[in-house]
Amino acid sequence: MASSAGNAIVTTDLCGLITSINPAAETLLRTTAQQAVGRSVWDFHHPDELDTRGQELVQPVPEFARALPPALRQALASSGTPSGEAARRTE
Repeated sequence: MASSAGNAIVTTDLCGLITSINPAAETLLRTTAQQAVGRSVWDFHHPDELDTRGQELVQPVPEFARALPPALRQALASSGTPSGEAARRTE
């Protein structure tokens, strides 16, 4: 069913690792399912987007950063951005 869907469908496990993608997602992400499976979903986000989303999450309530999914916290912490600094302080 997902393979014939016109919309991109990406499934992940609880840690944010990709478990499957359909052909529309392959086109959108410019990768194959074989190359995407096992990678973090955050690998496919632009660093500026990660920073923007991270700031939205960690600035209002810094302690909330501790509750972020590990994959997002790790992506933010390694981004070298202001929100990455905040995420690193919660480790």
